[in-house]
Amino acid sequence: SKNLIEVAEMFTRIVYFNMDFEPSKKQEVRQAINFAVDRELIIKKLLKDKAFLATSWLPTSSAAFDKNSKPYPYDPKKAKELMAKAGYPNGFTIDQAIGTGNESWGVGVYEAMLPYLKEIGVTLKIQQMEGAAMVERNKNGEFQTFIWSMGSGPDILGTLKRFHSETSRVGGNYGNYKKPAFDKLLDQAAAEREPVKQIESMKQANNLLFEDPPAWFFTNNQAVRAHHPWV
Repeated sequence: SKNLIEVAEMFTRIVYFNMDFEPSKKQEVRQAINFAVDRELIIKKLLKDKAFLATSWLPTSSAAFDKNSKPYPYDPKKAKELMAKAGYPNGFTIDQAIGTGNESWGVGVYEAMLPYLKEIGVTLKIQQMEGAAMVERNKNGEFQTFIWSMGSGPDILGTLKRFHSETSRVGGNYGNYKKPAFDKLLDQAAAEREPVKQIESMKQANNLLFEDPPAWFFTNNQAVRAHHPWV
């Protein structure tokens, strides 16, 4: 007999922040948005429970995922405190929140976020477009946020490299994220020949992306795999 097991696929669905948009420059703002939304309820209602809560960039099935890390909890009070700390006690407007019509990682998710973001004074102006048009906008940095499902494996170093400051927008660092501490961990991992140490550096790098998020982490795809007991 074979059992079906559900695992997190190597795709992470995120709302990517443009670091050239003034409010997004503040780490507290990006953290606040991660605390502000009840993602579990959105997964239940919108995705019919067919997804896993994303913790950081790497999926839970990644070898460099830190098993001790927990996803952002839904904590509107904490979100409000962070917004005030960032200097936005009354929030702000995101004029260019772009996305596609995809049901699981498109504008429908933005719509589900609206009431939660309103609680912290953030207004979203949603623009729906085709995927190809959106990618062009992303490469040119012509957005304030965009929502998408992006490959986050299996090449761990390669997928983390998206957020390296030397990666251009065209190369996939659409939000223009720059963090020296992250770069250092990644460069360390790239130079490391000892696999265990390399995984450790990548794990720390992924944890850093959790603390100073380049995105609102939403979900990982849920994949069902046949599991043969004798394998």
